[in-house]
Amino acid sequence: MPARPRSVPPTLSTSTRVTRSSHANLPSPSDGLIAVHRTSTINHDPAAAAVNTTTSNAAASSSSLAGSRLAAQADALAKMTLEMNLRSVSKQADRLERELRALVRSTAQDEAFRAQHESRLQDMWKEILAVKAHVARDDDRRDTKNLADEECRRETRRVMDQMRSEVAGVREMVSGLASTLAEMPSAEQMQAALSQSSEGDAARDRQEDPGSKQQQQQRRSSSSPSIQTRIQDAIKSTRRWNRDHKTTRLGEAIFCANYFRQQSKRDARMAVFLQRSVQRRVQARFPGRPLRPHSLEDFCKVVQWTDIKAVVEELLLRNTTDVMDALQNI
Repeated sequence: MPARPRSVPPTLSTSTRVTRSSHANLPSPSDGLIAVHRTSTINHDPAAAAVNTTTSNAAASSSSLAGSRLAAQADALAKMTLEMNLRSVSKQADRLERELRALVRSTAQDEAFRAQHESRLQDMWKEILAVKAHVARDDDRRDTKNLADEECRRETRRVMDQMRSEVAGVREMVSGLASTLAEMPSAEQMQAALSQSSEGDAARDRQEDPGSKQQQQQRRSSSSPSIQTRIQDAIKSTRRWNRDHKTTRLGEAIFCANYFRQQSKRDARMAVFLQRSVQRRVQARFPGRPLRPHSLEDFCKVVQWTDIKAVVEELLLRNTTDVMDALQNI
């Protein structure tokens, strides 16, 4: 009787659990019957689902990073393999060229060999020349690319150095402006000084008598050297600022505000006198519209550097009577 072929069980794609059948407890010929049940587990826990989602996202990001790293490594490996193959082909072409030259020299007198193999030798020679030309073009392209890369790197370094120097200059300028602003009086203090100066001048004009005028002339004559020194200092400072104005990149309003702040830091009463004189000059350009700036920046928006130059030339160089009267009590 022929042997019965054994059946091969199918491959289980799901997890299996081997258990004893419920009928195995009954006395029957099938006491050794084993039941195979396919089991599957379904997880309904939201926390576990969130953990699985986070794990899958992390795995996806890590796989993408690994994929990009592998792509870069594959690209570098391909370039290295191509270069090695080109070098190998170049060496082989050189070797074949040497051997072909030696063969041609050794068979120069063999007419039968030359007649039989001349065309083949010509084809080999053309192939050798083609390979060498291709390798030479590849070397030229590589050299050109290396030169371009080096030029790009040099230009990048130059631009970065220039940007660093410019950023350092800007930081230094901002630091200087910040320190200057910290030491400058506020707008309220400037306005208070202007009002006190005007009120004091008016009160002195109302109360002075011939005797006080004579004493004032004496005080003016005794204090003239110090006042002249202050005037000369203001003139020299304005000349320096005028030279800086020719090369500055600051706006007109910012430059004029910095000038008044510096003068106030050096000589507060002189700065007040110059600011009031400039304000009177600027007011003449706006008849019928009184200028009431709330701060030094607002005032300098309508001031030009030519106004400051004209005031200094008029009051500190040509006619110093007003400035002498303003500074006589300092």
